[in-house]
Amino acid sequence: MFLQLHPYPVLIDEVQYAPELFSFIKMSVDRRAPPGSYWLTASQSFTLMKLARESLAGRVALLNMSALSRAEIYGCPQRLPFDLDLTALDERLRQSDTAAFTPQQIYNQIWQGGLPGLLSGRYTNRDIFYGSYLTTYLSRDVADLIPAVDKLGFTDFIRAAACRCAQLLNVHDLAKDVGISDDTAKRWLSVLETSEVVDYYRSILPTYSR
Repeated sequence: MFLQLHPYPVLIDEVQYAPELFSFIKMSVDRRAPPGSYWLTASQSFTLMKLARESLAGRVALLNMSALSRAEIYGCPQRLPFDLDLTALDERLRQSDTAAFTPQQIYNQIWQGGLPGLLSGRYTNRDIFYGSYLTTYLSRDVADLIPAVDKLGFTDFIRAAACRCAQLLNVHDLAKDVGISDDTAKRWLSVLETSEVVDYYRSILPTYSR
């Protein structure tokens, strides 16, 4: 009845809270609903992925939406796609507008982050915005994956992981800083990766542990 009352094309936000819809969306797609009929968004990516794999395998295209890029925020000219070819990197460097910003301005941009809610001006207090974001993340996403998790310890773990941005990952040192075992650090790091809070590349940044 829900899909009858809301004929496609329709966008369903936070669809992970209505898992019963997936089987009916599948039936609609199998009845040749055109591509783009259903747009499903979710703030819990791992829950959405689980539901999509179970009900919509082969019927869905996935798009991960990251925070706004610097070019999007400040209206920088469209750049060439990132490429490791030296000629392409040199051309990309020539297009860079970094010189237009002072180091302090660049630092402030990084400190502000790229989440639309804050950058749009809807929320003006950065500390309250990110504090609320973290609290919600711990009480909802992390608690779903790790029941009875030590929230204070996990908060320290997030802080320690953030301090290692753009560095080689050493799980043992990360665990030592927080006072947890290496196995716990690996498990918590997996939670951060699953929920797309962190991203690391094993082919470039190997994980070291003892």
